[in-house]
Amino acid sequence: MKAKNMAFVLLLFTEIVASGQQCKSPCSQLGNPNARRNILQDTSVEPYSSIIQLSVKRWWNFRTINTSTASQYEKGRLITANHNLMFSPFIKSIELKFNNDTLKLRPRDFKTHHYHKWLWHKKRKDIAVLVLKDSLSNRLKGVTSFKLAKCVCVDTTDSVHLTGFPCDRLDTLVDKVDTLKLFDKKGRIVGYNHYTCKGDSGAPIWMPKNNKYHLVAIHHGCGRPPAFKKETNWGIAITEDVLKWVKSK
Repeated sequence: MKAKNMAFVLLLFTEIVASGQQCKSPCSQLGNPNARRNILQDTSVEPYSSIIQLSVKRWWNFRTINTSTASQYEKGRLITANHNLMFSPFIKSIELKFNNDTLKLRPRDFKTHHYHKWLWHKKRKDIAVLVLKDSLSNRLKGVTSFKLAKCVCVDTTDSVHLTGFPCDRLDTLVDKVDTLKLFDKKGRIVGYNHYTCKGDSGAPIWMPKNNKYHLVAIHHGCGRPPAFKKETNWGIAITEDVLKWVKSK
């Protein structure tokens, strides 16, 4: 078997195993799990009304629903972590939940764009965009949009929010607040001590500024980021390159 085919089989097996984990050993050891606030009645108010629960089914494991978080940045255009939409040709369906409403998508209803499109997933570029057909964009009633902003505008003393749908509080939007702790040398990775769980993947890291809500990074997960020696919760910063790529889609 050729090396590329073998690599694909290994990645496919890893994804199948991971997709069945759901909420077993789901959460980081960093941060305070009690320092989180459930967003209930406020889900129809900005910026929480910009955040959507993303549930993906793939053909090889269609009985398992992989739940994560996405955000709208333009009408009908959602940004999330790339690993939430990996192997996009094999996606059977996507379900979006927002403002007590649900929109079910088939492959003909959307397109996926991956910041890094190749066999090997690059954690440093863990960003993807989901674009709905124009005819479906109006179905996202009440969903508002974040303003994408370069993360360099954020000082490490500034507080940022991470708001997503962690699997230990199923179907509940949960907000955490902390300061950014780490940047890699090229400003592509940010670290923080928010307490996160599976399901928070792809959640917006955002901050209020000048009466607007700026999305400055996308949550990846917990662990040791590339080029770092210690573990943290971390995400991919919105850089100038990311902004150019998103606008091209």
